[in-house]
Amino acid sequence: MTLRQGLGADVQRIYEQIDDLLDSEHAIIILADGHRAIHYARGFGLSACHHELLAVQIDRAIRGVTRAESVEVGQPVVEREESSQAA
Repeated sequence: MTLRQGLGADVQRIYEQIDDLLDSEHAIIILADGHRAIHYARGFGLSACHHELLAVQIDRAIRGVTRAESVEVGQPVVEREESSQAA
């Protein structure tokens, strides 16, 4: 079952919440799956460097909880899964 299927009718509400965040001056959007965490951040009085440090900490926290390994930037998830199986 996909996340979309599990959320059912709540999907539209999530789209609306994301739309509201995109229109705000201070927001962080984090998209995470079993292999990576992608973030979009703006505001909060933080510099770009601080936003990047925050993203690294969020990625580590997610991997710590899920015990998932990160995917190198530019490496397709399928390629990463194949290299794990070979090891």
